[in-house]
Amino acid sequence: MLFWLRFFGYKRTARLSKGYEDPSLGSSHHVVTKPRKSIAYNPAELYDDVVPLDGNIVFARRRTTHRRSAIDIERGIPSLDLGNAPGARTSVDSIPSRQHYLGNMLNTYMNFVTAHKGRHAKIVRATQRYTGARVVLKIFDKTHLSATQKEDVSKEIQILRSAKGCGGIVEFEKTFEDEYLITLVLKDCTGGTLINRLSCSGGRMVEEVCVQHVVKPLVNVLVWLHEKGVVHRDLKPEHILYDEHGALRLVDFVSAACVGKDPLTSREGTLAYMAPEVVTKPTPDEIFHEVICNGIAETDLPSYDEKADLWSLGVIIVEALTGRQPFLVDSADALYKVQKQELQGDRFGGVLDFVRDQEFLSLEGQDFLSSIFRLNPKERPSARELAAHPWLELMGSDDGDYQMS
Repeated sequence: MLFWLRFFGYKRTARLSKGYEDPSLGSSHHVVTKPRKSIAYNPAELYDDVVPLDGNIVFARRRTTHRRSAIDIERGIPSLDLGNAPGARTSVDSIPSRQHYLGNMLNTYMNFVTAHKGRHAKIVRATQRYTGARVVLKIFDKTHLSATQKEDVSKEIQILRSAKGCGGIVEFEKTFEDEYLITLVLKDCTGGTLINRLSCSGGRMVEEVCVQHVVKPLVNVLVWLHEKGVVHRDLKPEHILYDEHGALRLVDFVSAACVGKDPLTSREGTLAYMAPEVVTKPTPDEIFHEVICNGIAETDLPSYDEKADLWSLGVIIVEALTGRQPFLVDSADALYKVQKQELQGDRFGGVLDFVRDQEFLSLEGQDFLSSIFRLNPKERPSARELAAHPWLELMGSDDGDYQMS
């Protein structure tokens, strides 16, 4: 039961705050109140769900029950809590003149809905006041970022700017920055996340749908990134979104590395999706102490390459096909042991063996996964080679059989 709740979450009943009309009750039940004044955001006084907004910032509460650690943009909070910076928890009416940056942003956008609060950033959905275009604001509180983390944010901005116009990557629009905040403005991917799609399909996808809507477009994105020297390092279903046309869009490049500029020597990403060569690497803090205590240059440490993204791709495919994460443990040491146990020579094991034994995965699909799940990254194909794999050319016919396109 708990396993399925992780995909489907909990059903929420709509609750309207005072002053809004419940369409199901008719106009006679509309409660008329005095116009709401702009007041400071107070997390202690909150309402549950999203209500209609006309540019005003209203109180809201984020639920404490989560299906999994993901950016679930289907659940939102109608607020704009920008952090602890002076003037950050305020509305347009009370912004002093020195807060021109914040005033400019709030006057440009409206209908703010907090979608996710991460360790370093807040994701806020909004509407462009003059065009009606839906956007996402990725807001970083600079007072909580280290110098290295600020460099990572700058790197993400550079990658998104260079990828503008490239299909498969979230569309970058602009940035706002002042003494306290860095805000990335991105086009809203209204089609939801891969997690949402899995939920709507009963927890897993049939092979044909997985190939067309996950594997093929994601491989094409990786081809572009890797040939540009970019390693994402945090591929997972939560970072795979879909736009209004159903096209895949990859997001969140704050953990990405540029080959030749950034040392690929530290453990980065989400544990369940990490490649073996990444799991065995020290954390950034451990590297810092190693460099300081032993006088070792970070560039002298063993490194990995873009093939780490391909392992993560394989984990995502297995999860999409089965609804299960093949390597789910609590520590890096345990993960590496499980990875070795699951891969016995050329044979699958555990969940991977479950994939092979089921008739829903074709021989081409088994070959594709087998080529990815190699403990030695040198034995894995490149993203360009995977793009030419026969499995990606499989198209489903109306009778459910497969045919070559």
